[in-house]
Amino acid sequence: SVIGTLGLAGAEISAFDPGSQQLFVTSADGLQVVDLSDPSAPGLVTTIDFTAAPFNLDSSDITSVAVKGGIVAVSVLAADKAAAGKVVLMDAATGDLLGVVDVGVHPDNLVFTPDGTKILVANEGEYLDDGTPGGKGSVSIIDISGGVGAATVQTAGFTAFDGQEDALRAAGVRLFGDNSVSDDVEPEYVAISPDGTKAMVTLQEANAVGLLDIATATFT
Repeated sequence: SVIGTLGLAGAEISAFDPGSQQLFVTSADGLQVVDLSDPSAPGLVTTIDFTAAPFNLDSSDITSVAVKGGIVAVSVLAADKAAAGKVVLMDAATGDLLGVVDVGVHPDNLVFTPDGTKILVANEGEYLDDGTPGGKGSVSIIDISGGVGAATVQTAGFTAFDGQEDALRAAGVRLFGDNSVSDDVEPEYVAISPDGTKAMVTLQEANAVGLLDIATATFT
């Protein structure tokens, strides 16, 4: 049964922080923060504009949000869709900026590992309006085990599969034109195994799924 409802500027992805009783919701205009302490009367607290201080990014177009251990992770597209995106890390309770990390082109989904030490980001590298590749699809692995301020990033790509296009097509992978595998696949969504060692990454336009070994940042 419906307990409460709230109209927002957008609501594709949301993530709840039990500590602050707040829901963080994506939109093309920034990160919406909703007070859910009384579920029968949800209220919009603020919309965070990532082009403003202290973030100072060139875009506030948010594609995904996740929360773990009081940390909010937000993927933000660059104004130039062919440029590298960002992941913003914030304190869930205060909204304070903890850090900004560079990731791949067109980050579209992000998720914490079960132990909260890493964040995986599906970088779609979505094709541009003129039909050319916007960038190579990849997954960024952000390691925050040493603290957000000491975050490191590894990138897992698909160049190892370049040259195997015919074999992959024969196996049912949908590749377009004369594009290489690394130019053509567009990682969309990440699901992580319960032990935190592997991830399944959907390549929906390619009718395929990539299996990622997280420790080595390698698609197997």
